Amino acid sequence: MKNYIFLFLIAQLITANISAQTGALWHGKKCAVVLTYDDALNVHIKNVLPALDSLGLKATFYISDYFDGLKDQIFQWRKAAANGHELGNHTLFHPCAGGPGREFVRSDYDLRYYSMKRITDEIKMANNLLTAIDGKTKRTFAYT
Repeated sequence: MKNYIFLFLIAQLITANISAQTGALWHGKKCAVVLTYDDALNVHIKNVLPALDSLGLKATFYISDYFDGLKDQIFQWRKAAANGHELGNHTLFHPCAGGPGREFVRSDYDLRYYSMKRITDEIKMANNLLTAIDGKTKRTFAYT
């Protein structure tokens, strides 16, 4: 596992180094590595957060509750946000496109059947939920 994390970080650093050749600064730095994690999985709480915290690294966690586990994680996500990690919006139920080859997508959460109002309402409600967790009113969004 550590080897995979190391290789991933090296690949990200190389990519960031190539992108940083423009000379534009970000917060006084030539480049940045952005770590993001989707879905608020239990492994993020149990393994990823402790590993990042032990290294002094911060990440953005795009939170959704499609597996109905968020209610048991609220305290840990509140603590993570207070410790400098960002909680981003990943919708309430993680809808995605179904169709051939994607039979795992339940029809209730198939984006092909979502209206614009439904997806925006879901995003707004996810923002409200995240605000209740971390107190922030502005956040990033990762499309599912």
